[in-house]
Amino acid sequence: MKGNVILTGASVNDFDHALSMLDSSLAELRRVAHNMMPEALVRLGLKETLSDFCYELDKVNSMQIIFQFYGEFSRLDSNLEINAYRIVQELINNAIKHSGAKELVVQIVQEPTRICFIVLDDGIGFDYKNILSSKGIGLASVKSRVDSFNGQLEINSSLGKGSEITVEFSI
Repeated sequence: MKGNVILTGASVNDFDHALSMLDSSLAELRRVAHNMMPEALVRLGLKETLSDFCYELDKVNSMQIIFQFYGEFSRLDSNLEINAYRIVQELINNAIKHSGAKELVVQIVQEPTRICFIVLDDGIGFDYKNILSSKGIGLASVKSRVDSFNGQLEINSSLGKGSEITVEFSI
């Protein structure tokens, strides 16, 4: 405390409240920073980082989130890893916010010449044409990231039947 100032009862409550808000803000900042560029991505790669991301989300969401990996793991170019992580993160967050699904499956298929990410949900589905014309930037951002690495984006969804979004890159 600055200069050993003596606080009144009301000031102590205000001070405690300010400390509590500061603690909450720091926790939120750490969470946001982790989601932007988790240290695990640099150290362990995309497979382990997405597995951990799905595991942590599964613990705090009512939706069951399942991570699956097929193929042989190898590290990718760091720029591709970062962008692929952000793409899959956006697809997962969109499903959590908008799909109303009970189950979300995140799959990675890695082969020597390609890597494929599939995000499936059993939610309410959507009309892709209406999403593109809406003000949301989530899928537009995904498409832009996919295009920047000459990847392919395929969206299969229909109202009431869930969604399957596939992103593929040559490696």
